[in-house]
Amino acid sequence: MKTSYLFLVLFLLSSCKILAQWDGNFDSLNNLVTTASNGNAITVSDKFGGAIRSWESNKSIFIQRKTVGGIVSWNDVTNPVLIFQDAVSNSVDIADMIVDGNGGVYISWVNHLIATTADLFYTCSTLVQTVKKVGTPTALK
Repeated sequence: MKTSYLFLVLFLLSSCKILAQWDGNFDSLNNLVTTASNGNAITVSDKFGGAIRSWESNKSIFIQRKTVGGIVSWNDVTNPVLIFQDAVSNSVDIADMIVDGNGGVYISWVNHLIATTADLFYTCSTLVQTVKKVGTPTALK
């Protein structure tokens, strides 16, 4: 009988998996990506177990990265990385975001400029930028 219990305990211990989890306290800052109001957003894996999220807010594009441990690694939640801001835009729309394989991303968006009364159509520009692993936005050349 004791052998059966010992076998059962050993079996249970050997089949246990240890799983990591981000802090379950939803009031904790490391669970937030940002405190800004979010518009459309895109989230991609950083290929290292973390995630990179980009979003629109008030005619601006922001981006933030969380590590595999759930820690915000680019600035902080109250000051995300600003990718684009244009006061004369009518609106901005995130188009796509892909990882660069080194912990950074390429991000594209459309800038809709305000039409004048003489214009029949809005003027749009498609822009692309890279953000390095450390959170530094860099214009493509």
